[in-house]
Amino acid sequence: MAKVVATIEARMGSSRLPGKVLKVAAGTPLLALMVERVRRSRYVDEVVVATTTMPGDDAIAELCQRLGIRAFRGSEDDVLGRVVEAGRSAGAETSVLLTGDCPLIDPVIVDHVVCAFLEASPHVQYASNVEVRSYPDGLDVQVLAWTTLEESSRLAHERPFREHVGWYIRRHPERYRRIDVVAPAGLANASLRLTLDSDEDYRRICRVFEALYPTKEDFSLVDVLKLLAEGESSQRP
Repeated sequence: MAKVVATIEARMGSSRLPGKVLKVAAGTPLLALMVERVRRSRYVDEVVVATTTMPGDDAIAELCQRLGIRAFRGSEDDVLGRVVEAGRSAGAETSVLLTGDCPLIDPVIVDHVVCAFLEASPHVQYASNVEVRSYPDGLDVQVLAWTTLEESSRLAHERPFREHVGWYIRRHPERYRRIDVVAPAGLANASLRLTLDSDEDYRRICRVFEALYPTKEDFSLVDVLKLLAEGESSQRP
């Protein structure tokens, strides 16, 4: 099977929540927790963190060294180019695109999207659960051939396409056929935020890791939804 490489976009310079990917939950940096979760995927052969050459991101590179994973450092502004080159550095044939603001990513969902892509390829060039939102925000997965990603980088010149990896492909369905992977009924909750973009998000994510991780390191989205539902029930009068 083609080598499957997961790239995680991560940098310290977030405008809304600076340093968010290295904030700590359950005693561990969130990026390290995310890498651990992605490594549980049955199909991902390697995890690469795509960070920048900015001095502030030295800490991310140092964490990757401690974790024993590859860190590719590229442009802060050209995110698409950075992710393409991160995949190239690892010899990616199939690329799984992830972002560092999704520390609760579920490896089962990653595998679901990877399988959807591999089963449909070469008739379909792209699979994701991003365009048609059904899973909670923060479980985002995009999968495509690395050559398709590299081609999109050569064709995409406008700034928004360089900043949001995969957007050029989703906006050009005449060129790239795609599969939209939707959540089964029990996991569908498009309005729930499990992404990391604010202090409120961070508190919610901390609560999840601190409640579940100590006794079940491989907890799933099912466990997360159950925990949050129980919390809501306990707050009702």
